[in-house]
Amino acid sequence: LLFDTITTPKIIAKYWFGDGNISFSGCLFQLFCVHSLGSVDSFILMLMAADRYVAILQPLRYFAIITKKLTAIFCSCFWVLSVVIVSVMTYMILKLPFCGPNNITGCFCSSSVIFPLACTDVTYVRQVSLIFALSVLLIPLAFIILSYALIVLTIHSMLHSDNWQKLFYTCTTHLLVICLYYIPRVFVYLANYVRLLFNADINVLILYMYTFLPHLA
Repeated sequence: LLFDTITTPKIIAKYWFGDGNISFSGCLFQLFCVHSLGSVDSFILMLMAADRYVAILQPLRYFAIITKKLTAIFCSCFWVLSVVIVSVMTYMILKLPFCGPNNITGCFCSSSVIFPLACTDVTYVRQVSLIFALSVLLIPLAFIILSYALIVLTIHSMLHSDNWQKLFYTCTTHLLVICLYYIPRVFVYLANYVRLLFNADINVLILYMYTFLPHLA
């Protein structure tokens, strides 16, 4: 809800009313919110995988393990971690000199659309941003893959094939969201790092795939 609230009004203003302008400070604020909330998304998906793991493999102990206090602690830590990581990245971008052109090719401000506006070499900042981004994406993704691998192996060894399929079907929505979120996002980060350029409409389509569709699912 926060992510969509930060981005959707400006998208509507741009495509419905032709108002595609945004101030520099407003753009940086939106960039900070987009990346920090996107990082929180990644960590939440990891927590959901842990929740599925405990619910399927330890159903009788689920409420003893997944307590409200534990959930609140993990969520708070991930919020703080996301804000700290993105604050460092935003500060580095803020220190860059910008000399135009003042046009971004996207629906909202993010690091990938800001870097081309800088009038200095941004290789170091790009590398640091990529490390931060891939850490936030790949570490939770590795945990998710491991948790589902353990779920598959354990359930398949315990139950008959039909029961295993029915039980694993409860995870399909989460798996769909994972695919919609991680695959396009990792592809875009790597493509931007190697300066692979796409048509503006394709950029918007990919952006919608990993930002708004997972929230709908």
